[in-house]
Amino acid sequence: MPGKFPGVAAGRIERIYQTKDMSLTPVLQIVELKQINANNGTGVTRYRLQVSDGVRYQQALLATQLNNCDAEGALQVNFVVRMRDIICNEVSGKRIIIMLLIDILGNAESKVGNPANVDDLVSRRVRNEDKFEKL
Repeated sequence: MPGKFPGVAAGRIERIYQTKDMSLTPVLQIVELKQINANNGTGVTRYRLQVSDGVRYQQALLATQLNNCDAEGALQVNFVVRMRDIICNEVSGKRIIIMLLIDILGNAESKVGNPANVDDLVSRRVRNEDKFEKL
């Protein structure tokens, strides 16, 4: 069935976002992939991604040592990857996954699920908690 891919597990993005658990090796889908130019004077090209578990998506960056994956066309939108080594950094109040080591598992051919931005979910929960505390 199009849009399904074994191993993409719902809930992984939210768990990474909330717990910062870097021991996970989630299987996620790439739903966006963009080349960005370095503004820091190094001239090193970076790749920004959105990765999804089918329910939520989150911003990610490909570590520079993995740049050849995209340059060779090995990484594309709708591809499914296992993230074997990741770190999370906070940038402008948002958590970004830095993908250090990945396994490319295959092409799901279409987007899995209808994922929503995990940042929106978390900010909505914080606003609701603030309202509750004011009562």
